[in-house]
Amino acid sequence: MRARHFVLLFTAVFGCAASHTTYMPLQVGRSWSYTLKTRQSTTRVEMKFSSQDALGFAMAEPGGRVVHWRMEEGMLVLDRDREVVPLFHASPQPGLSWPYDGEDGKKYYVKVRGYEDLSLPAGRFRRCLRIEMEDEARSRYAALHFAPGVGLVRREQHAGQDSILMELESWSR
Repeated sequence: MRARHFVLLFTAVFGCAASHTTYMPLQVGRSWSYTLKTRQSTTRVEMKFSSQDALGFAMAEPGGRVVHWRMEEGMLVLDRDREVVPLFHASPQPGLSWPYDGEDGKKYYVKVRGYEDLSLPAGRFRRCLRIEMEDEARSRYAALHFAPGVGLVRREQHAGQDSILMELESWSR
């Protein structure tokens, strides 16, 4: 399902090495609660770093699949077995972009758009890093916002007629 691909992508943006601690706080036990809205429903989603091993920091995705986060060649990446998703460089600069090959065989592009202030159910967040992802056919799009010291605070995605909006309700440090 198209929406599942981006739900998995959502989890890609939570953890990293010291150079990312500003926008990607990483520690075992850290957790986030979100409101996830689709055309059909509104649900609550809980995410948590459960452990750290040789592959990186582990997090179970909705549905039970475990993914790993790590730094690789100066880039925060999500390792989902068949796919490594590069999210952003250690020093994200607006305008930088790069491609990656998705597990669905499509080419995707990631771009650092810049910084925005956001008001969400969990509060007001200043200078959130905005990352956009899109496939080469422009049929799938996601915008991810990361707040300093918090992590992922907002995700918006569109795939055909499907759309998802996920906003932070609360988090633990």
